[in-house]
Amino acid sequence: HIAVDGGIHAKSAIKTEESWLSIGDGDSSSKTLDQQHPEDKNQSDLALALEHIRNKNPSNSKIRAFGFSGERLDHHMIGLACFKRHLEGFKGHQIRIDDHYLALSPGSWKGHFQASTLSILTLEETQLSLTGGWKWKLKNQRCQILDDLLLSNICDDSLLEIQSNKAIIIWSQKPIQNWWEHNE
Repeated sequence: HIAVDGGIHAKSAIKTEESWLSIGDGDSSSKTLDQQHPEDKNQSDLALALEHIRNKNPSNSKIRAFGFSGERLDHHMIGLACFKRHLEGFKGHQIRIDDHYLALSPGSWKGHFQASTLSILTLEETQLSLTGGWKWKLKNQRCQILDDLLLSNICDDSLLEIQSNKAIIIWSQKPIQNWWEHNE
């Protein structure tokens, strides 16, 4: 487990035998961090934590992130972009964020959500196909950054398939409980 700055306060609420590492500048934590960085730096605490994961355990294909859909929209948006950039260099990697977001590395994926409303966030121009239980399907659709075409799609609980040439982030109205399967 890696606690990003104030995330170290969640350690007592998450029962696990696994080790913890805390990374940050301490501006939102009253506890001493394992990797203390200066407040005056050129990257976010989240970017530092993702860099640590990339350098120490690049084969870690699944990340659960909590506390990133917080109060400040600027932090939320930049956090989502940090996760997206992290995924760009990998195949078959995914990140579940605050139980309502699933970020997927480029490629072909299949999985399930609870029947609900979903939006797909593209943070750069993306070629996208949606098949399976989507209400509105796409075939090799060229999508712009944060394309409104991808706002408020609806899915049933059957198999969903996504193919994308860029990392994408999916927001689900209902909590996300499952990991997706990457197709080679």
